[in-house]
Amino acid sequence: MAEVVRAATEADYPELLPLLETCFGTGTGPDFERIITLDPWRDPENTRVLIVDGHVASHVQVHYRPVRFGCAQAVMGGIGHVGTHPDFRKRGYSTRLLNDCIRLMERKGYHLSLLFTGINDFYAKDGWRTIPTERFSVAATDVPIWDEPAVCVRPYGGDDDREARRAIYDTVCHGWLGALRRTPLYWQRQPKWARLEGADEDARHSLMAEVGGRAVGYAAFRPLSGHLCFEFAALPGCDAAARAMVCALARQTVELGGDLLHFDLPPGTQPHRILADAGVPIELGTSRHYMYRVIDLAGLLNALAPEFAVRLQEADRAGGRSSFVLDIESHRAAVTIDRARVHAHPTTSAPDVCVTQQEFLRALHGYDDGRAALDAAGSGLPHNPLGVLFPRGVHVYAAGDHF
Repeated sequence: MAEVVRAATEADYPELLPLLETCFGTGTGPDFERIITLDPWRDPENTRVLIVDGHVASHVQVHYRPVRFGCAQAVMGGIGHVGTHPDFRKRGYSTRLLNDCIRLMERKGYHLSLLFTGINDFYAKDGWRTIPTERFSVAATDVPIWDEPAVCVRPYGGDDDREARRAIYDTVCHGWLGALRRTPLYWQRQPKWARLEGADEDARHSLMAEVGGRAVGYAAFRPLSGHLCFEFAALPGCDAAARAMVCALARQTVELGGDLLHFDLPPGTQPHRILADAGVPIELGTSRHYMYRVIDLAGLLNALAPEFAVRLQEADRAGGRSSFVLDIESHRAAVTIDRARVHAHPTTSAPDVCVTQQEFLRALHGYDDGRAALDAAGSGLPHNPLGVLFPRGVHVYAAGDHF
């Protein structure tokens, strides 16, 4: 048999889309066509296929995704639509394509990769690591009926509200770690690109909050997916608007026959803080569907250098010099800090700081356990800077941005 791994061509799509329907369910072909062809950052070379005797046998998609870490941006590759036709399974084709995608991301200068899965052990073999993420729920009837007369909460107006929603997101996501940097083309294409069954019903129940006629917050709500709020943002200083939106979401949940209001958001986000401050009982849950992988450690550290400079200056640690070698399993980088400037390059020198990839990724995204592991591993460094470089934060990659 002739086997070839390459980028898909337009001539492959009549076979590719039915293959994805076979793997993921009847009727999903149009969804995959939209997700691939309307992707705001589409790169045709990133649609990878394995061809056997001229036929598409297996597929993996790499989605280019710029993600924010404070004032810095890293390039992340989203792995999606991993599927092999039943006639060609148990031959290692998906693994071959995943390794092809790793090489492609390395060649194109990607720093990280993310995928969502329920078969974590399969992807762990090729270097992805599970990053457990906490989510929370409340009984809708436990939410106080806040009286916020200055706030108007109304249904989301679609295109009419897009610019206001974009501005709110851009302001709020600056404080999140790993959030998508959404471009104007993203906002233009998003309604079609992410259009799934029930999207019209979801939009009808999503909310905008206004104060004095100015949009100051929004909440995206999926009543058809278990009364789930999957995105929530209110401008700084607009807690009254945030409370009013939480109250409106709880009311909708009850009106639609639901008991629990679920938030696909972590502790530390606005709705969690508001509910906790009000003494509402909060049920925490953990998702294990997020898996990250480092693609280029030195490149990632260099991409984050502008944010590292801010963190060093804020901690009054911008006047010193230090250097060390950081090792995270199969990745190693020599790091130099000169005042507030951080620079890294690949190295094979003996490491000074060793942590697992999972510990590093947890620290990168602001989790206390990862930060503690990294800080402890660097305890022998003079004026150990790792706790400053990787502070506690809130990791949010919005569910609406999945691929």
